Amino acid sequence: MSKAHEYLSQLTNIEIRIDNLIEEAEKWHSKATSVSVSTEGERVKASGSQQRMADAATQATFYEMQAREKAGEYMAKEHEILEKLNAMSDIVEYRVLYLKYVKRKGITEISKEIHFSRATTGRILNRALSNFEKKLKNDTV
Repeated sequence: MSKAHEYLSQLTNIEIRIDNLIEEAEKWHSKATSVSVSTEGERVKASGSQQRMADAATQATFYEMQAREKAGEYMAKEHEILEKLNAMSDIVEYRVLYLKYVKRKGITEISKEIHFSRATTGRILNRALSNFEKKLKNDTV
């Protein structure tokens, strides 16, 4: 795997982590707000101690805060990557990398959008990654 691919894939990796944190927060929020009720004759009995609910709310808050932190990290990394991509001189290579790593599109979608065959788009992607990696090494992107 090339350094350029790893560098550009950071956005996807951060986005996946944010999604997972949000999912965890939602799970804990649901636990914090759920109370089951059973009836025995005329008596109503609620299950779920206040402490368990408070612990679940704390966990939900923790994951929400983690997701916000990752969202800030994502925005900073996206800005950094976009600056480096925008410095590319070949507009087609720029477009292919942008669609692949920022918009997370597959080769087939990209090829339709840029009006090249899938094979040609694959070659452009490889060339773009190679050129981007050279610029990363020189730190002149």
